Amino acid sequence: MKDRTFMFKTYTNCFQGSEAIKYMVTTGIAESIKHATLLGVLLLRAGEIRCITKSDRNFQSEDLYVFVEKSDAKGKLGVVVEH
Repeated sequence: MKDRTFMFKTYTNCFQGSEAIKYMVTTGIAESIKHATLLGVLLLRAGEIRCITKSDRNFQSEDLYVFVEKSDAKGKLGVVVEH
């Protein structure tokens, strides 16, 4: 997780889908890339993570995501600076 800029906005503590997939497979959380991608979809649809690069509900390796805090019901985390 690190800060990244997308569409002239800087997002803190975000991660790329491919990083999450690799982490889930290497730590044994997921049995395969396909399984890790499914877990990403489930996290996205459950509102645990939010995609900052697209508005669809598919978990993609190239997209950027942030975790949604429980106190942040509308998923407004991540944006810190506009350029």
